[in-house]
Amino acid sequence: MNTDTTGSWTYDEIVAHCRRYGIVLPEAQIKRMHELSATVSQTGLGIPRMPSKDREPALTFVMPTE
Repeated sequence: MNTDTTGSWTYDEIVAHCRRYGIVLPEAQIKRMHELSATVSQTGLGIPRMPSKDREPALTFVMPTE
């Protein structure tokens, strides 16, 4: 289990992710992805979440039935 509270990815995780999806990038771009992953993860962790799915607001969009 990952105990990292920032949610950031390690460099090796980014390389594995790219390999898994067939993404071929130069070393400089992989390093940049690693830098950006920390910022994106910290931003995501700062977004308030509802404590329970049952307490989320009702959907306002209704699919048309016709």
